[in-house]
Amino acid sequence: MGAHKRHSAGELQGRACFPTSILQMKGKDGEAMLRLSPKEIDLIGMAIAEFGTSGQRTDWSGWLLTNPVPPQSRESPPLPTDLARMVLAILRSYNRATIARMRSGQHDEDETADMGNDLTVTEAVASDLSRELGFGVHPH
Repeated sequence: MGAHKRHSAGELQGRACFPTSILQMKGKDGEAMLRLSPKEIDLIGMAIAEFGTSGQRTDWSGWLLTNPVPPQSRESPPLPTDLARMVLAILRSYNRATIARMRSGQHDEDETADMGNDLTVTEAVASDLSRELGFGVHPH
């Protein structure tokens, strides 16, 4: 797993309590398009690096290269539905593995807290993606 960064309560509170950083909009074809914050993009990238296939990593990297987050923006360009489905599957794996790591007792208190902070964000993203894609909410 990649390096973890401690997140402030304010950073996490807005995401966990008010899942507004993923917005549903309708594209020309009527498909939902989802947007992600830079923090969410970073955590998804970590999850894809660890749990994604070579093709999935290529798909994610390609989307990031062609859809950079503008410096003044707080959100990505729209995330296509097919990529959102891929991200959801990988986040579910990442979240299960993170919970297992936290329960293993092999990490000190700070590392466990960092994993918990990241898990708060990735679980909220997975929940929002699941709901936005019409799958219902699945915690892990």
